[in-house]
Amino acid sequence: MTYDHIVSKMPANRISELLKRAPIDAESPEKLSELTGISLENIKLIEAGKLEPTLNMAYKLSAAFRIPLENLYADEQKVSTSFSSEKKGC
Repeated sequence: MTYDHIVSKMPANRISELLKRAPIDAESPEKLSELTGISLENIKLIEAGKLEPTLNMAYKLSAAFRIPLENLYADEQKVSTSFSSEKKGC
């Protein structure tokens, strides 16, 4: 498997895009903060492209949005940001 669709940094608008199509429990920065345990201030900084999330933050965000971790960093045109309605086991 190649990861040539992954960019080096999370695109600044990625969180905003994902929030628009997020599951109901992660549809606003406030809900996303509560769900992930990431401070609202950090959620807003990540959303604005002023803070690059740590790996732990990125993992929590991908879990909240129910997407693969690499989709947070992927070129939007090469990877779908559709949400899974099913919970998958670890």
